[in-house]
Amino acid sequence: MYERGHAGVLDNNHVVVMNEWILIVMGLALFAFVIWWMARQWNSQKEELLERVSDLETLEKAENNGRLKEFSARKKAERSLATMHEFVNCIAYEMRDSLHAVSGFAQLLNVSADELAEDEKADLCNRIQQDTEELAKMVDKMIELSHYSVLTEVPRKDRILLNELCQKVVDEYDTKVNEGVELRLITNLPDHYAVQTNRECLKIVLRLLLDNAVRYTKQGHIDLTLSDYGHRERITFAVTDTGCGIPKDRQLTAFELYTRENGHLTSNGMGLNICKAVVRLLGGVIYVDPHYEGGARIIFDIAL
Repeated sequence: MYERGHAGVLDNNHVVVMNEWILIVMGLALFAFVIWWMARQWNSQKEELLERVSDLETLEKAENNGRLKEFSARKKAERSLATMHEFVNCIAYEMRDSLHAVSGFAQLLNVSADELAEDEKADLCNRIQQDTEELAKMVDKMIELSHYSVLTEVPRKDRILLNELCQKVVDEYDTKVNEGVELRLITNLPDHYAVQTNRECLKIVLRLLLDNAVRYTKQGHIDLTLSDYGHRERITFAVTDTGCGIPKDRQLTAFELYTRENGHLTSNGMGLNICKAVVRLLGGVIYVDPHYEGGARIIFDIAL
């Protein structure tokens, strides 16, 4: 009996121990599950919190950047408006000089017509006509500038015989050059050489450059040169004169509307700035040749 009783006690103790271990393991498993679940919930909340913080930081940065951009844009607009106001004043002064000249010549012609000789009357009429043409050109340039400066592209589908077009433009200015000045077209292209570009834009650039050359060249020659220099993708043009030239310190800013000197704006005229805008639309660049010293040489190219 003793042995059986002892064995029974052992069996019962073994069962109790096993049950306790099972309960401990289950408790540990449950505890581990709770810890895992809590960790998962914490990570989830942490990630959500971090996302919210990140969103808030991003939103704050965006708001700050937005405010900064708005502030910068406002300041830039204010500077642009002030600069444009000064430039308009520069142009207005130039136009005022021509208007005053026309008005003065007209009054002289009207008041003293009986006292003037015929050649003096003819000279006054000629001056009035010249100043009126200058005013008309200035208005035309303002219209062209406002048009081409905001464009991002122009159609380039006109088939052009370059020698023919350039010769026609040269012929237009042949009678406008000062006495004794020779106007020449120099080309190494055959007469049948044709390109596709924008005819009107190319003529605008050539005319504006020749306008400047004619105005500032009192003796010598003016050359319009064109060449492909062996390239199949670009054509290079150059207008060279023997006039007063462009000072070295102004060659880099020659194509800007104005330069600032001693806190004041000085107008550079609109012609070269229009050339810069139009040449850009033709896929090219324009610049003053810094090595030429006999006057001025302005070079530009166009993409084919």
